[in-house]
Amino acid sequence: MVVDLVSGGAQVNTVYFDSSMTDDQRRQEIFRGQLFVYSARPGALALCQFARGLIEEAFGNLDPEIAQHSLPVEEYAAVLGKLKPAFIHHPESKRHIQQIF
Repeated sequence: MVVDLVSGGAQVNTVYFDSSMTDDQRRQEIFRGQLFVYSARPGALALCQFARGLIEEAFGNLDPEIAQHSLPVEEYAAVLGKLKPAFIHHPESKRHIQQIF
């Protein structure tokens, strides 16, 4: 719940799951502060799988979830410094993002 500090009233927020609202209705609700959650879509799952592959490749033999505990900070930052732009600018990432939208 969000408290309206100006009027002292309470505004209740809603979380919509897999809403079938039109784009215009959804846009209005978003601007009012409402939340929308959607089930995983094939494009989003494919993007995650692709990202996971790049991450595993970047960290080699290390488990990416705990790699920060095994590497010096500088080395860990260097891996991420290469990984992030490689993922963002990869044609495969762009293709998956287009599928999501």
